[in-house]
Amino acid sequence: MQVNQPPVVLIPQTINPSVQGDRAARRFGIFFLGALAAVTIGAGVGIGV
Repeated sequence: MQVNQPPVVLIPQTINPSVQGDRAARRFGIFFLGALAAVTIGAGVGIGV
């Protein structure tokens, strides 16, 4: 028995290279991840105590 399925077409993601290499965006991302890690660790310590 054969099932008719449409072919899977891989669509490449369009990433803007200017956004990818933006220094301010990278700095914000590092700051955001650091703040998120600090909040997560703080919540873990708060729950543990």
